[in-house]
Amino acid sequence: MSYLVLFDTDRIQEYVFATQKLRAIRGGSFLLECLNRETTNLIETHVGQEIYVGGGAGAARFADYQKAFDFCNALEARYRHETIIAGITAWLEPFQKAEPFWQWVERAEMHLRRRKEEKDRSIPLVNNPYAKVCELCGRLPAEGDPVENKFICMACRRQWNEGAEYKHSLIYKAIEDKSPSTPITWPESLEDIGQASDPEGYIGLIYSDGNRMGQRRKTELKQCNSTEVETKYRQFSECVDKATRWAMVDAVIELMGDPVANKIYPVQFFITGGDDMLAAVPAHQAVPIALRFGELFEHYYESGRSGADSRDCFQGMGQGASVALGVALAKQNYPLHSLINTARELQKSAKQMAWKEREQDVSTIDFLATSSSLLQPLQDQRAEELEYDNLRLTQRPYTIKEANILVELIRGLKRSGFPRNKVNDLWRPLYRGRLAACLDFLVLLSRLSDQGGTPPQQALVKVAEEFALSPFPWKLTADFNYITPLLDLAELYDFINL
Repeated sequence: MSYLVLFDTDRIQEYVFATQKLRAIRGGSFLLECLNRETTNLIETHVGQEIYVGGGAGAARFADYQKAFDFCNALEARYRHETIIAGITAWLEPFQKAEPFWQWVERAEMHLRRRKEEKDRSIPLVNNPYAKVCELCGRLPAEGDPVENKFICMACRRQWNEGAEYKHSLIYKAIEDKSPSTPITWPESLEDIGQASDPEGYIGLIYSDGNRMGQRRKTELKQCNSTEVETKYRQFSECVDKATRWAMVDAVIELMGDPVANKIYPVQFFITGGDDMLAAVPAHQAVPIALRFGELFEHYYESGRSGADSRDCFQGMGQGASVALGVALAKQNYPLHSLINTARELQKSAKQMAWKEREQDVSTIDFLATSSSLLQPLQDQRAEELEYDNLRLTQRPYTIKEANILVELIRGLKRSGFPRNKVNDLWRPLYRGRLAACLDFLVLLSRLSDQGGTPPQQALVKVAEEFALSPFPWKLTADFNYITPLLDLAELYDFINL
């Protein structure tokens, strides 16, 4: 008799982002990564066979029920002890005779999801008038620290202490290994990232999630014979995890350049596990890095990654995959928790478009430059602010290919010497109605210079040509609505450099 154990981390984001302090956030992320690595030893201790461990989740096979049961209890107790408020959920599923492996996994996943949903997710707040509340998370009772002179709870203390060790995280080490002779200085606050931005004082948050990964895994397992299925399961899980991590590492280094000694390397990784990725970068590099990440992920998932160091290499799956990306741009002092929620909403919007384009299976991106928290769901807010009659004053979300075109068109306008004071004229007429906007844009075109190598007038005409805007600035959709990318272009204009 065989027993399959699946496990998945609970409350990752709630735990990691319990505080706004960057050191504690990094510490929480690194602690979860360390616990994930230790799971392999725990499986061996309980005489199990590891199938896959990574990204806060995993699977293992056991021949003995009691060993499997003890492993589940030990794993959950370990996470609870180390994190205090986070945890992990494990599920033990017995094998049924003559059952394909993929059905075994599917049944175990269903039960695992159900058990995760049944857990009590409330965190008791401090209601004792004689207890001091944690200065970092503001939720749990705190204890004093005479050295740090802080009152923080046990959970935040663990995160704070681990924050000094975050450089041992796999993704940070991957960048450091790229420049072994250069000591890298990592940012200690979001202000360090904002100071490297152009315009200064802004950051960009990139949130990524894979599209239909559960469906892809099921398809891969169905196509395997019984002797190869566990190997394929392991290969798929490792490929997704490593493709995500290395696509981000390579995109950052390619666009930000190699680290320079005694200079802050302005990137902060919050979550890089499985097909999830969340990172902060200077605002003017956020969209280009996100687009390059999407391209590299598709390539690495299909073809794998090769290199001089075998530790950096992995085998691809031989077919395509895609991601949905959300990019939120804001001031460096913008509340991080709110910015993460905005990036998540944008990622969900991009994923909805990916579902509509499922036959093509394309990576998609949505973005927003914001100065205030979303007071209602993103789609509702856009419907209220950017839609009237049969006009939609945005083309978001974009496919990666379309977004790259938009970025290059912005660079083309800047190279042409397009007047900065005319950027607002790209979106203001859109609120005057379809025909009035057409007239205003014709007037704008007539007033732009047509002299020089690539004059501003020609650069703006190219925008119309690339997005098939007819009549300019509108594009008629299949459902007989009019959309336009010009407001999107104006919103991104200051955050794209040559």
